[in-house]
Amino acid sequence: NMITEIAMSRKDNNLYSPKDDQDNIGSASTSYFQFNSNRVSFFGKNLGKFNLRGKFRRVQERFRYLSRTEEIEKNRKWDIPDATINAEKIFEINSSYSPIQSVKFSGNWGENSKGENLQSKRWQAASEFRLKRLPEIRYRIEEIISRNRQTNRKGDWIRQHGFSSYRFHKTKSTFEFSAEQKKENYSDSLYLGLRYYQISPKIELIDWHKT
Repeated sequence: NMITEIAMSRKDNNLYSPKDDQDNIGSASTSYFQFNSNRVSFFGKNLGKFNLRGKFRRVQERFRYLSRTEEIEKNRKWDIPDATINAEKIFEINSSYSPIQSVKFSGNWGENSKGENLQSKRWQAASEFRLKRLPEIRYRIEEIISRNRQTNRKGDWIRQHGFSSYRFHKTKSTFEFSAEQKKENYSDSLYLGLRYYQISPKIELIDWHKT
């Protein structure tokens, strides 16, 4: 299925003068498409589930928001500054595949163009395993490549997150890690960035009071 939303705004900085009224109106639109398949089969053999989703958003510079409509941590998601530019084009596509109920693979790709100077591309891949009598494992990796032509900045940001847990008798052990590596280049000679790793192992007792 496919859904399209269109919005228009009108802002007049001087209600008592008709001067420059031609730039009072702005528009924005968002289109979604989605394909869900509860069963993918080949020659009668069940191959699992497959989902595909897409989104395209276009905002004019003259469009004005009545309230907060942006997603939380949008600037971190795209590695772009909190600019006052309203003009924006975003395209995103997400997909997931589950060969069996306890195994899932997913990924997404997107591009964000904000004004004439800000551009960002990102991709993400993830996997999840929840098999019986085996450890639960989840892993996600994403990369954001951004560019600001106005400041001559180029960025490359890689983020990872992993999680594993296993329950044995009355104990539960978990292992979690996060890692980030960010590189920024403002010229041929100026390089900035960060790198960190965080590891969090844990063992806990569960239902210890039960016999």
